[in-house]
Amino acid sequence: MHLTVTGRLSDNLADQDIVPGRCWDVAAYYLYTLAWDPFILSRLKAAPVLREPTDKIVAPADVILLFAHPNDDDDGAAIKQVRKAGGRIVFNRPSPELIPKFCTDGYGQTIISLREHWHLDAASSEKYIYPHTDTFLRLNPGAGTVLSHIGENPDLIVTDKAAVFAGDPIAAVGAYQFTPGRLSGLMSDLGILLVHTIAAFTEMPVSREEQRKLSRHVELRRDFHSFGFAYMTVLELGRCHGGDNVDVEPAEALVIDAAQSLADGDHRGAAKTLKQAFEALEVENRKLQPVPAVFTDMLHGGELYPGIGYFEIDWPEHPAEVIRTYLQWAKTRSYKFNVDLGATTVRELALRFPKLFSELQRGKGRSHVEFVNGSCNQPYPPFHPLESQIRQFDTGRDVWREVLGVPPKTYASQEFGFCPQLAAVLKQQGYRNAVIRVQNMGDAPTLTDEQIEWQAPSGDKIRSLPSHPHKSEQLNEFTYHNLHLKLYLHQKDDLDFAVFSCFGDITYHRWMREELIRTCHYAPVFGRFETFQGYFRSTKKAPAPDKRLYMSEFDCDASFINLGIWDFYQAYTGNYNSNCINSMRTSSLFAAAELLDAVAAITGNGDYRTAEHERNWEALSHYQGHGTYIVPYFQAGGFQGPGDSPLAKEARRGLFAVAEYLGPTDHRPVKEVTDQLMAAAESRAGELIRDWLKSDADGNAYRFYNFAPACERIISLPGHEDRHVRVSLPAYGCLTLTDPNVAATAGSGADPVAAGTDFLDNGLVRAEFDLERGTLQRLVRKDDGKELLSGASHAFYFPDSPAPVCSNSTVLLRSPLRGTIEFEISVGDACRMTTRVSLDSGATTLTCETQVLEVPPLAGDQWRNHLGVRFELAERGEVWSSHFNVLEPFPHDRIYSPNVLVAEEVVFLNEGNQFYIREGTALSNILIMENEPARQFRYAVGLVQKNPIMQARAWAQPCFIERVHAKKSFSQFLVQFDRADIELLSCRYDDGALLLRLANTCDRKVPTSLTMFAPIAAASSTTLAGDHKSNLPVQDGSVALELSPWDIRQVRLTLA
Repeated sequence: MHLTVTGRLSDNLADQDIVPGRCWDVAAYYLYTLAWDPFILSRLKAAPVLREPTDKIVAPADVILLFAHPNDDDDGAAIKQVRKAGGRIVFNRPSPELIPKFCTDGYGQTIISLREHWHLDAASSEKYIYPHTDTFLRLNPGAGTVLSHIGENPDLIVTDKAAVFAGDPIAAVGAYQFTPGRLSGLMSDLGILLVHTIAAFTEMPVSREEQRKLSRHVELRRDFHSFGFAYMTVLELGRCHGGDNVDVEPAEALVIDAAQSLADGDHRGAAKTLKQAFEALEVENRKLQPVPAVFTDMLHGGELYPGIGYFEIDWPEHPAEVIRTYLQWAKTRSYKFNVDLGATTVRELALRFPKLFSELQRGKGRSHVEFVNGSCNQPYPPFHPLESQIRQFDTGRDVWREVLGVPPKTYASQEFGFCPQLAAVLKQQGYRNAVIRVQNMGDAPTLTDEQIEWQAPSGDKIRSLPSHPHKSEQLNEFTYHNLHLKLYLHQKDDLDFAVFSCFGDITYHRWMREELIRTCHYAPVFGRFETFQGYFRSTKKAPAPDKRLYMSEFDCDASFINLGIWDFYQAYTGNYNSNCINSMRTSSLFAAAELLDAVAAITGNGDYRTAEHERNWEALSHYQGHGTYIVPYFQAGGFQGPGDSPLAKEARRGLFAVAEYLGPTDHRPVKEVTDQLMAAAESRAGELIRDWLKSDADGNAYRFYNFAPACERIISLPGHEDRHVRVSLPAYGCLTLTDPNVAATAGSGADPVAAGTDFLDNGLVRAEFDLERGTLQRLVRKDDGKELLSGASHAFYFPDSPAPVCSNSTVLLRSPLRGTIEFEISVGDACRMTTRVSLDSGATTLTCETQVLEVPPLAGDQWRNHLGVRFELAERGEVWSSHFNVLEPFPHDRIYSPNVLVAEEVVFLNEGNQFYIREGTALSNILIMENEPARQFRYAVGLVQKNPIMQARAWAQPCFIERVHAKKSFSQFLVQFDRADIELLSCRYDDGALLLRLANTCDRKVPTSLTMFAPIAAASSTTLAGDHKSNLPVQDGSVALELSPWDIRQVRLTLA
């Protein structure tokens, strides 16, 4: 007799050129691999056959026909043929027309599962769960030998001619996909049921001793099943290459010999011969796949806070159990894998599972498992300020050392986690390597070099693995099942290397991963598994040319969730502008508070509140996390368990991605948790600044704290919004005024502002307005009369909206220092806003402050379905975007650019509402999309200055103002550079010294002198991680520095 498995093909790869290859449904893999159980092979002495439903059945009288899918009319002809010839059939939940009558005498009803226990009685005492809402048949328990039950009803009934599963056992196996340890055990137990079934057909019953062997040698039996996976993959790869070009008979003979050895009780001999069988497969497969692949698995997970977890970590016990299973395979089957978790999630897991993390730090754990990424909470870097992203890695480095004993060495991220200058941050944070690949929310540049030296705009370089043409990190439909297709498509790229990446969620155990792991343990039939550091060590001599990557070469699809791909998350997304606005504001706030506290500590006026500052930055890091950003309204328990989720809403019932989920269901969306953390952090930082400034509501003077370079600004005094003063603010320092009237009348040489009912003019720019529409008709540069904006600029719109209508306009402020016009605007019947446009004396930009009062219905594609404000440029020219303080050309129409965007001679400034869209000569700023709570927006448009990055910094940086008691006016800078292109990112206190982070915000080399509020005694240059690089010369209490283009630098100072 011979065994034939019937499986169906999947149509998931209809868009891939895989002819003549086949893409099998995963159910075929599950059942076919079980057919290679050694106790089946020892009985039948033949390899099982895999067929499609329409394939001819060879020798039907001698066949044992199995089905990986429930039987329906498509199987009728084959079943009839085998029955007529006298063959054997194992039915899979047959339809009423196909079910054997001996099973339904008085029975046959269909039952809908409500998660009954599934007892595989003949295999073990383990209880599994039959999938919710899947159906099973009510069979006659007296029809034959009952080997398993669903609830109290018979599941598998066996006679000498036929066997019938009441349910779909392969679907039930698939329900355990996300619990690899339980899945492996279930596969073993289901294999035992098949052994008993085949034993009944062959009249070779399973003896007690054989039953003990079946239970005792689970691991070795699973290795035999994995041989079936490897055998199938080699044959299918051969088919891709055109047909019968491999000889698998030697391997077949060896595996059957190995099976007989195990049946005879020689498990060591069986393992040895099985290894030879795998090696024979390897020899044949080298004809098809000349270059063995390196497989790099990376497990991604979401966010875990002290009292609640989200997404893949909403039930921490589950990812811990997954890691335990994989760690066991590392010990026994040579598996190597990577883990991509946020640092604080790692810290929380380590608190809950100390034994597991102790094991990860030693032995196989240390050499076979690598924790990568290293950021605090896996943000989308292009949308956030540079210093806040450096802090993501500061936190990560500290947690890695605390929990794992070593800092992170490899940066890799499942979600889009890149921008060009990130290479500099990683290098200076002590990373050895980066993996420039993306699974979700975008893509990385496609290169044909195996490795590159990824060069940042600053010149820093880090050896990296780029994305290759076959995009293995995104081919999730055939990660390991249908591996032959991945191998075949890669070979078509004609590369002499193959490095495959699987970046799936830690909950999403990839089909056939275990089988490939076991295959690679015996022989590199298809390749080997590696950690990223293991891979880089083994290829350190591989060529790696220098390569600078530009933001425009990345495909960042994370600005808004792509509802064409992720439509089921529509109700859970939004909040994009709110997130970016809050991120930008608080990054400045926390750095400003830190500087004041550092100065107080270094001068002996207080203790530096290290823990408080770390908590603030950590709160921001959580807020910037990819989960909070992209699906802020998702709730705990909905990802793994029966809680609120998109698919649960559609099904109108709780779903269980993890079959035996026992975790919590918490209805707090992730945004609520991170909002609370942020509110507490903002309160702490604000209180610290007020304390340092010695705030007193009854004070006789005003104190201004400027966390920006020295500048002259027009400021409205607190409590007197209609009273404005021109102040000269010191660099990163404080100005105290006992008589603001002096400042209010002080001149700077700038022309006064002229404000009319329909224009604003300060001698540098002139803005003219259409009072019927409330739009900006013209923006003109006064020195040459050039028109920069024309037509209906600053025009609000939404999809298919009519032109805006202005119901009222008012000149709110007409003073020499500032002119402000307020417009009350409606767009159709369901959209209203007020917008104030101001022009300051000496300013080259118009500042707009818009409050949206009524929002029209908005849903779907955020790039199209939004409320925005449109500007008409005089001409369509080159656009430059900014990320991590680097300005680069961005030749795309969908734009994301925090702080500043440059369109030829026009600059657009924002406070986080950084998403723009180009259509012809129009450039629009997106304000509100579906589920966006923000209603107040501040932005500016005007003449671009020499350094747009610093122009944006001066415009956006808030000035902290408090009433204080003071005897006289005075001004004191804290940090000062003699070149305007240098930005201070942060200043912290560290063990009697100050740590300053600086950035060169231009594409030129800049020499500068750094001066502090007190003489500098000693200075050194360090990495961002704090490692000493070199001493710096100090002269006359100042430090001379030279920064390369776009440089990021950390300097350690001690003061005299």
